[in-house]
Amino acid sequence: MLRKMLIACMACLFGLQTGVIQAEEKNESRQETTSTTEEETTKDRSEASEAKNDSTENRSEDSEQNKEKNIEEQKQNDVEKNQNSPIKDIAGHAAEKEIISLFDNKIISSTDGLFRPDEEITMAEFIVLLLKSKQIEPSTDGKSSFSDVPLQNWVAPYAETAFRLGIIQGTVENGKRTLNPNGLVERQELIAILNRASGKSGEVNNVKWSTTYHTLKNYPDSQDVPTWSQREYAYALQNEETQKALNGKLEPEKKVTRAETASQVYYSLFLPDKQEASSKNTTPVEFPYKRVLQVKTTAYDFTNGPTKGYLGWDLREGIVAVDPSVIPLGTHLYIEGYGYAVAADIGSKVKKNHIDLFMISPKQARDHGIKQAKVYILN
Repeated sequence: MLRKMLIACMACLFGLQTGVIQAEEKNESRQETTSTTEEETTKDRSEASEAKNDSTENRSEDSEQNKEKNIEEQKQNDVEKNQNSPIKDIAGHAAEKEIISLFDNKIISSTDGLFRPDEEITMAEFIVLLLKSKQIEPSTDGKSSFSDVPLQNWVAPYAETAFRLGIIQGTVENGKRTLNPNGLVERQELIAILNRASGKSGEVNNVKWSTTYHTLKNYPDSQDVPTWSQREYAYALQNEETQKALNGKLEPEKKVTRAETASQVYYSLFLPDKQEASSKNTTPVEFPYKRVLQVKTTAYDFTNGPTKGYLGWDLREGIVAVDPSVIPLGTHLYIEGYGYAVAADIGSKVKKNHIDLFMISPKQARDHGIKQAKVYILN
């Protein structure tokens, strides 16, 4: 009996030991499995990371290749654009769009396919550009008010027309008025002439001197702006028609380029919405106008009177007195029987639809008398 019990205990003990061994073997198997799984997971992650790195490198290489491809395509497009453009030296220029638009509308032209955008523009070139932008045909009356612009000079009819319209004034020395047509245009001249060409001289004239002073004083070179152009500059700055240079200065005497001038003329005078606002008409006039007035005209001269009009310009043919509530000062006009004119003067008896025309002699003024005429408002 005792022997049986001993054998049973030994069997039980052996069973437990076997169970422990089996458990240990099982745990070892689990550990090996876990270790293997971890190794496989690490391997998978490593392979995934390597694949990701390879993918990133591939993307980077693709990106660089695409970038280089885009650059080459852009260069090719620029070359083709330059070849197809009627003007060969403006591709990629900041003013390319404006120059092309002016070219397409026959405002500018080129005989050699070049515009030379970075060259400085002359006064003669500027005047022609202005009148063409306003679609105004130059005068053919055979007159020249500038002693340095003889009648045979190609710019003479343009200069005379711009002078009658008050767009240019020239310089008077020793009783002679000069234009210096081959002189280079300064920034202050560009600003002043564009103001006049836009018909804004009346608004400029209303700018107070105190406002002018406070507008200009913050610029380090404000003292370089001469009196004659101070209000022109202040008005342009206030209305964001010009801006300071990159160095923070006004640089009034800096010469302007052909591209800069073309861009300014485009935005000031030629924008499509401005052109669409005008009426395209035929006989008896061949220029765009905004409206027509039937007015009473009289005439005056400066005998025993002032020699300058309300805007401060010398009285001359083309200067007329108006009622500013009907025709704003600075407005460009075409008057039947008189020609191009600018509203640059006022008169105590000039009211409503009444215009007083300046004549160069008392006899001409008397002979004119009182007449009815059509007046075309050009801007």
